Amino acid sequence: METMNVKDFYFDLPQELIAQDPLEDRSASRLLVLDKETGEVEHRVFKDILSYLKAGDCLVINDTKVIPARLFGEREGTQAKIEVLLLKRRENDIWETLVKPGKKARPGTVISFGGGILKGTVLDVVDEGNRLIQFEYEGIFEEILDQLGQMPLPPYIHEKLQDRDRYQTVYARHDGSAAAPTAAPVLLGFSQLGSESAWRVGSTRSIEEAAERHGVSLMMLNAYQKQEKQIDAIRSFISYRVDVISFAPIVEDGWDTVLTEAKAAGIPVILVDRLITTEDESLYACFVGADFIKEGRSAGEFLLKKADAMGAEHLNIVEITGTEDSTPQRQRHQGFHDTIAGDERFTVLESISGDFLVSKGEECMRYLLDKYGADIDVLYSHNDGMTLGAIDAIREYGLSPGSDIIIITVDGEQAAIDLLKAGEINCVVECTPNLGDSVMELAKKLAAGEDVPKMSHPDEDVFTEFDDLSDLAPRGY
Repeated sequence: METMNVKDFYFDLPQELIAQDPLEDRSASRLLVLDKETGEVEHRVFKDILSYLKAGDCLVINDTKVIPARLFGEREGTQAKIEVLLLKRRENDIWETLVKPGKKARPGTVISFGGGILKGTVLDVVDEGNRLIQFEYEGIFEEILDQLGQMPLPPYIHEKLQDRDRYQTVYARHDGSAAAPTAAPVLLGFSQLGSESAWRVGSTRSIEEAAERHGVSLMMLNAYQKQEKQIDAIRSFISYRVDVISFAPIVEDGWDTVLTEAKAAGIPVILVDRLITTEDESLYACFVGADFIKEGRSAGEFLLKKADAMGAEHLNIVEITGTEDSTPQRQRHQGFHDTIAGDERFTVLESISGDFLVSKGEECMRYLLDKYGADIDVLYSHNDGMTLGAIDAIREYGLSPGSDIIIITVDGEQAAIDLLKAGEINCVVECTPNLGDSVMELAKKLAAGEDVPKMSHPDEDVFTEFDDLSDLAPRGY
């Protein structure tokens, strides 16, 4: 049997081309006609539909009205803002609803709408994190709903309706059910910081493939190494009313303002790969990524073992670090230096930022070789991309990487493992980019209002010249 891939239905639709209001003359709305025999596509207007109807054809008309099922209230006791979307009436005044943020709507929670005109008590959590809410009020529910509720617009409609009737079809006659959300059960907005290395490309692929496996609808934007683009992306996700925001922050500082906006909108945030610096840790729900201090320590521990094996009396070290003020740059540096501190065999000649880029790794190594030459005994590089660039510079200088200069790198890309097996790298500290499944599991739990751990670290390994690497599986990045 042929399987269907949901990616077959993906397409680009520029937001500026999405109509925010229906035409005054509904019959002039656009009509897309596909000839199923030839595959030819025509662009017509709706009134032309009469040209395609023949005697005996069945035309189905939906004559139900969309009710104003979107309610904004406050949790009694904390005044926390809560959004409720009515999905379907179960019995009497009990409705199945979608609540954002779900974490603030546990069973027993009382939500007040319109200053107490309408109150709802959360009874239970059911499928896909939906809440059963029992409403209390005086008068007629539909009239109260008409007074307090808003139309449940799809996420690509950003303009507030001035006339509710404009959202109804011209055939609408009877009150129907509330409109269910048009997006997938969980809509995740993810801002990737760039595509500067094979590791980052692998990270992006992991997020995309995991979203498909987990049935999560994904909006991904690439920031191309610019913080301002990531901030713009997060604001776009807030406007789009995604369920969860996730991003890999390019630097640690400067996020409080935009994340406060996300918190005010009730959208939880997952940090991926890198942490941020903030005095308010409630601005993000959780972090998933490597333990960078442990990675730095592993690099330092290898160097101690290597120095012992060599019987070395003194080794000069140069360090090419990642992007300044990023979490991996700070913590890989700290872990390494803490581990070798106090050992008089080691002297760090210089630490210089290569910004996690191959080209800058080569540029930095040329500078270091010009300055220190053959006095360099050890290169500690914060990622494989910079290491590959640095190795090119070492070869050009006439030295042998892995023998004349001990090389310690972080990430575990296939290219680095191949050089380790060839003897041109001495140690590779693994930092897996395959975080997608963890991100999707956390996103679904957060969207359902469940508790998640604040910090999640994957299991990672260290590969060295002392190991048998013959059975090591391909890295995939």
